Amino acid sequence: MIFAAAAILAGIIFLYVIFSVLGLWLTGLFAGAPVKMSKLISMRVRGMPCRNIMMARARAAAACLNVSIDQLERHYLAGGDPDNAVGKIVDAKNDGVAMTWEQACEADLAQNDED
Repeated sequence: MIFAAAAILAGIIFLYVIFSVLGLWLTGLFAGAPVKMSKLISMRVRGMPCRNIMMARARAAAACLNVSIDQLERHYLAGGDPDNAVGKIVDAKNDGVAMTWEQACEADLAQNDED
């Protein structure tokens, strides 16, 4: 009886986690920035802001930037805002200025230090 209750509870938790990232997975798929479902689940379990990171990835893909989900996650863990860093590259690209991901991250972290 206890085993059955534990199995049902584990199943409910598993379904909750799956459905909580399903929309993000579909967003990435349709935006041309696919991410493995297992990666999204691991991010959710670790308490990462999956929606923010996924939206930054979709924005980068729309601007034809090759920024991985791991790079976005690392920047968040360093105290940065992934969407802001992607925005800096997009703005620089629109202005005709070449900017690397590392430069955008440094600029974003410097801006956060000023605030």
